Amino acid sequence: MKCFFKLTTIVLALSLQACMQDHLPITHLVLQPDAAKGQDALFSNGSPNAKYGNEEDLFFSAVHTEKPVPLDPISRSVVQFDLGSIPENSTIQQAYIYLYFNPTSPYRYPGYPGHIGDNAFFIQRTTSLWDESTVTWNTQPQSTTVNQVAVPAATSPTQDYVIDVTKLVQDMVDNKATSYGFFMRHQLEELFKVTFIASSDHPNAALHPKLEINYIAK
Repeated sequence: MKCFFKLTTIVLALSLQACMQDHLPITHLVLQPDAAKGQDALFSNGSPNAKYGNEEDLFFSAVHTEKPVPLDPISRSVVQFDLGSIPENSTIQQAYIYLYFNPTSPYRYPGYPGHIGDNAFFIQRTTSLWDESTVTWNTQPQSTTVNQVAVPAATSPTQDYVIDVTKLVQDMVDNKATSYGFFMRHQLEELFKVTFIASSDHPNAALHPKLEINYIAK
């Protein structure tokens, strides 16, 4: 009888705990920083020591240039959002990153309205420290393929992106000491492709990268 009572008590306690967890409040967080607070940058092996942290672009590409010498440069981008308000051990219910096409990019090619080629790309978790004012191709941060998101090629040259990054954000919350935002690169860094994304330095605030998160704090 005692064993039955103890077992019943444990089952009831676990059921109550599960019920309480199901009814924990969900917090909705929207992050869309401006130029003053945003951390984002692009870098290119065409100019491996150049700094592009103040550009209105976060484009990534594999193209060909003739000047000053013939090159096939590759460009990549990083963007970081401040997740400091999310408590440790929180459960990420949903997380979506919004990346907006940059219609005013000074790097757009004549005769092309926007994105170029088979521009399927990866979004990965950045795992080493970087700063937008100093990062270059030669000092670019590391990233991990764990839970990376494979984004299909654009179906429109002016396509915006809404991408499910729930697992990546959960990894960022669980590993804050080794998480420094999102790393973006084409799946195949071969000619000829460009993805034009607006950065937090773009004059149109509505085009800044945005991260929306629903989470449960424990």
